[in-house]
Amino acid sequence: MKSAVIGGGITGLTTALALQESGAKVEIFSRDSFEKTTSYAAGAISYPYGVEDSPRTQEWYRQNDEVLLSMMDNPDAGVFWANWTKCTYDPDLEIPEFFMRLRDARVLSEAECPQDYKKGMVARLLVMHVGRYYPFLRKKFEAGGGTFTMREIKNLKELEKDFDLIVNATGINARHFVNDEQVYPMRGQVVIIKNPGIDFHFATFEGRNYFYPRYEEILIGGSADVGEWDLTPDDALTNQILSWAATLDPRLANPEVLSVRVGLRPMRPEVRVERDEQSCAVPVIHNYGQGGAGYTIAWGCAYEVRDLALGKAGKAGRAA
Repeated sequence: MKSAVIGGGITGLTTALALQESGAKVEIFSRDSFEKTTSYAAGAISYPYGVEDSPRTQEWYRQNDEVLLSMMDNPDAGVFWANWTKCTYDPDLEIPEFFMRLRDARVLSEAECPQDYKKGMVARLLVMHVGRYYPFLRKKFEAGGGTFTMREIKNLKELEKDFDLIVNATGINARHFVNDEQVYPMRGQVVIIKNPGIDFHFATFEGRNYFYPRYEEILIGGSADVGEWDLTPDDALTNQILSWAATLDPRLANPEVLSVRVGLRPMRPEVRVERDEQSCAVPVIHNYGQGGAGYTIAWGCAYEVRDLALGKAGKAGRAA
């Protein structure tokens, strides 16, 4: 089966690998380089943020973590464990049940929280260093005979004569590419700094602040601006992000800034993983709308696409 995957982010790449593993010959078409995709700006800590909380996303999450665990012995993959803490200023906040389902989750008392935070929780999560993980997967894809082509596809019909199957993994661009008005952006901005020796991962219930050490660097965020399409870094926001981080640890004051990145999370009421026989002359499988959980459920969605391509009923179900 000759398959085309439109979209070179983490969703498209894992989907291409899943199809390749099933015996398909796969070509990825990407309008942008990795450094210009939302995947490049991702925190990539494995928990389902900004996505529907449903049995199928929980199953995709489980499948994804299973793949990540299989990679942990390979340092090139950039996958590691983190003790992730999330705190609040509100001592009466009920920690949502969703968070307490995370691995080894437990509630923190005020005495265990940093600074003026009153309550929190901690869980053990997997982290993917995007600067290692994505190149590792792409190298694996190309070593298996896959082709990565830098080319903007404007219409599904451009590919129908040359492929037996087309996968639409266009992320936020699905709003225009297939006229899906249920897709909308949640803009995220992060700052990458040189790591001065910090190894704890922290996020807040209030606002959008978090920082995630990744070996030699730290990703500090962030923002969650719904409906905002602007990819230009906001200098004032960068300063706010860095000022917040400095209140948690003096080593984060006056950091060496390596880059500022902006991405548009592809929000949707329900992730769309669906087979479509109507859009062009060959079957199309849509795979987009993962919100802020692209890295978290990528492999689960990829396996769902693979099953749909092979004519099997997807294990986790699907929504239009």
